[in-house]
Amino acid sequence: MTTIRNPLSDFVFNRTYARKKEDGTLESFEEAIDRVVQATDAQLKVQWDKGEKEVFRDLLLNLKGSVAGRFLWQLGTSTVDKLGLASLQNCAATVIDDPVRPFTWAFDMLMLGSGVGYNLQLKNVYGLPVIKKVILTHTRSNDADFIVPDSREGWVKLLDKALKAQFITGKSFSYSTLLIRSKGAPIKGFGGTASGDGILVEGITKINKLLNSRAGKKIRPVDALDIMNIIGSIVVAGNVRRSAQIAIGDAIDKQYMQSKRWDLFQIPAHRAMSNNSVVVDDISDLPEHFWEGYHGNGEPFGLINMGLSTRMGRLGEERFDNAVAYNPCSEQPLANYETCCLAEVFLPNINSKEELWDVVRTMYKVNKHSLM
Repeated sequence: MTTIRNPLSDFVFNRTYARKKEDGTLESFEEAIDRVVQATDAQLKVQWDKGEKEVFRDLLLNLKGSVAGRFLWQLGTSTVDKLGLASLQNCAATVIDDPVRPFTWAFDMLMLGSGVGYNLQLKNVYGLPVIKKVILTHTRSNDADFIVPDSREGWVKLLDKALKAQFITGKSFSYSTLLIRSKGAPIKGFGGTASGDGILVEGITKINKLLNSRAGKKIRPVDALDIMNIIGSIVVAGNVRRSAQIAIGDAIDKQYMQSKRWDLFQIPAHRAMSNNSVVVDDISDLPEHFWEGYHGNGEPFGLINMGLSTRMGRLGEERFDNAVAYNPCSEQPLANYETCCLAEVFLPNINSKEELWDVVRTMYKVNKHSLM
């Protein structure tokens, strides 16, 4: 074995990926790899052919390739047993064509550490129902209509109830955050410290105010963007969490196109939570206002050829896909509520075409068994 080490890599590994053992010491790199390898049987149910698992262990130890960082941190732990495969996903995508599920699903996936892409094109968002005006009252007492559980699921349930009230029932309600642990309390399962209830209350209040401002009307794509971005601002309050988002809309939607025109002032700060792109098959179809971001007026928007993404693969092969959005870094087109996992190949450490094939095939097998 010729594992490559240096002080910086040891520091990163010990800080980010090494788990504490029963005796209080940190596991070694070799012990972490053994944990991951064994978990491919116990948790991922990878059906290894003869000798494949040993090949997998060898390529990890010798830095030929690597599973995603979240795999290295979580596989083989009770966290995966409790949270399921959703906690291993790198990216996810949804279409905002329902008034509740896309938002609550994205909230859940973001809190589990997955990046989320979402399609908020006019044709999807304008199918949502008319908004009802409701009053959501926050308390810290035990006599509220809904007492928010101190869990990821509890926070998602509050958002679910709030959106159903605004879009479906029209019934106001009170909610209590009495049970939510105080700011700075340790989070044992996923790591980091609790944010307290302040950011959750602030986020729900903002969403309630936004939707009430559109009462009697339908939401616009820019409103859907704001809801997703507010969700993102709630998520990043935990000190080990991130909120990677990509919004995909229409270039003809001028309000959406001006959503990050910081030069116009009065743009909500939460809109920094997403990268924004537009669907376009032909660059000549873009309206003039699309280019304002490229002129230094706010942020430039990305370009996504969704039509081509559903017809052709990366290598030019024909494939008919049901892709509707992309992951936040835009490597991967995804279907509605689809997820994806990442792996890495360290090309400088690969010695032959045959070895490259072994590494890619083995990592692909692990990732395919990791999908939800």
